[in-house]
Amino acid sequence: PVRYSTGPVFEKIWSYLKENVTYGKIITYGELAKICGTSARVVGFAMASNPLPLYIPCHRVVAKNSIGGFTANNGRPMIKWKEYLLKLEGSL
Repeated sequence: PVRYSTGPVFEKIWSYLKENVTYGKIITYGELAKICGTSARVVGFAMASNPLPLYIPCHRVVAKNSIGGFTANNGRPMIKWKEYLLKLEGSL
């Protein structure tokens, strides 16, 4: 197993996302923040810090009125990849 920790808040966000936002589902940054007891900005930081983007499906977290952002571990924006994954899963 891979263990990557940046603190209990990120772990709570990632855990909820893995267990509850499954294939074909999406959730907004705000909804995830409310469930996890934090802010949408912290959820965004957690998504940007995601060490395993397909295992922890950060592509399923979207903005309220748009697809939102998506950044690979190398720091490059990869919004087309997020669009592709969401279309593949039938969420977009």
